[in-house]
Amino acid sequence: MSSQVSALVLSTTAIERSALHWRRPLRGAVVAGVLCALTIALGQPQMAIPLVVGAFFTALADVAEPIGLHWRSMSWTALWLTVGTFLGGASSQLGYEELMVVAIVAFMFGIAGVVGQRGALNGMLGLVMYAIFAGTPETHLANWENTGLVALGGLIQVLAFVIPVLIFDPASLRSSREASSSFLSRLRVGFDVHHQFFHHAVRLSIAMVVATWLSDLLGWPHEYWIPMTVAWVSKPDRSGTDYRVVHRFIGTIAGLFVCFAVIEGFHLHSYGYAPLIAAGVFTSLVFVRSNYSISVIGVTMVVIGVFSLNGEALRETLHYRSTATAVGCLIAAVVMHAWLSRLKDSVS
Repeated sequence: MSSQVSALVLSTTAIERSALHWRRPLRGAVVAGVLCALTIALGQPQMAIPLVVGAFFTALADVAEPIGLHWRSMSWTALWLTVGTFLGGASSQLGYEELMVVAIVAFMFGIAGVVGQRGALNGMLGLVMYAIFAGTPETHLANWENTGLVALGGLIQVLAFVIPVLIFDPASLRSSREASSSFLSRLRVGFDVHHQFFHHAVRLSIAMVVATWLSDLLGWPHEYWIPMTVAWVSKPDRSGTDYRVVHRFIGTIAGLFVCFAVIEGFHLHSYGYAPLIAAGVFTSLVFVRSNYSISVIGVTMVVIGVFSLNGEALRETLHYRSTATAVGCLIAAVVMHAWLSRLKDSVS
């Protein structure tokens, strides 16, 4: 057991150089930074949370895909981010009735992975958005405004990719379209109670309900952090979950201290957050397939950046976020291992 943990920790330092890409990440980072600066210029920094996060997560769609697939992947991702945002905002005022909604939403997004890799990505990101907007402190923005801004951020990110291609190589947008069975026929397979993704969806529902209940009980600042962590790290298999748990914890802690050093060291305010957020987007997108823990540092920079821009004192919530990350990782790991132990006992 200790050797497995050591191997996972050591894997956080390994970088798969062949998976590094910088051109599309650079474009994604510029878009996010410009959108952040625009909200400041308009005197509406609260708009940066949905707008920037929508643009950023849309860019997380595979950065190395062929052009003809990439713009489609980004568009689908933007759609599911929008759905997750709307559902999260709609359920944020439900109280304990929200736990039933959490279970249903987590199951829905969890089982989406059965349709393929992009389905798994969109399901995870949709659930992350649900967790964020179900647990974010109230702002003057209504649910429909948050939802619209997430959709707008995603659309702008897609257009930033598509417009140059339309100008210089329009034929490539129609190329590389994959032939596959219909979405519903692929999704139907996952509802077999013996299927891996059915088990994953049930486990994810349990973990998200526990995380949401515990967040409500503890009442820590930014209650979304524990459920969001569970959504990020939960995978259909044990090795994938263990990998994500270790990388997520180390990457988040490192990211928090990077943010603290930059924000406090440079006394960031107003437009100073735009380059921090852009750097976070770039870091996350560059390393998303080559080193997950470094990519998580970038994600943390973006999330902390948009909330600090809106007046949150990182110094006051640093220990809450660190502890909440550990709790979220622990919940996901315990649910996975307890489930597998139960299956093993039932077979024997």
